[in-house]
Amino acid sequence: MKCCFFMIKDEELSKNVTVEKSISKYLPNGKILKDLEEAMPTLTISVPVLPEDAFSAEKWNTSTEIPYVAIRLGNNNSVPVISSEGQEELIDSKYTPSFPILVLKESERVVAETSNDFKNKNTKTFISKNGKKFRLIDDNLDGSKNSQKAKNLRTVTTVTIDPKLITAFNTYNGTDGWQRD
Repeated sequence: MKCCFFMIKDEELSKNVTVEKSISKYLPNGKILKDLEEAMPTLTISVPVLPEDAFSAEKWNTSTEIPYVAIRLGNNNSVPVISSEGQEELIDSKYTPSFPILVLKESERVVAETSNDFKNKNTKTFISKNGKKFRLIDDNLDGSKNSQKAKNLRTVTTVTIDPKLITAFNTYNGTDGWQRD
């Protein structure tokens, strides 16, 4: 499950270095994260898997690659992208970048305790190390419930495919002609 930054900010990455401390060293002051936590408690930092192995968390060489940062806005089809030099541009949402990029957005899967929707949800609750509460927006996102649902599915019998159709497919598959009869 992807989770919001403020749910994991107190997780330790290495000796006494938390996720928050690791990110804070690149910010001019600690107030920025406090303001973000108040304004966007479900902020998510995503490292996407891009097509053709262009970029992913596994492939990211953090010592040499500085990714662009995309900010996903729910009310716009264009995505603002910022380079490490501070250059800004807009990418239409129908395009997939082919360069290293991180995506900042609000979580579409959880709501924070400060949200009005929190008390209306009867879904799984997560509590961060600092006591902040989050809930899934829907039970369908709860993997433990989904595996239980899968066990309760009924079995469906399959239909046998006519051998003539299989022969026609194999004969004309990958050729310029086509079988119309």
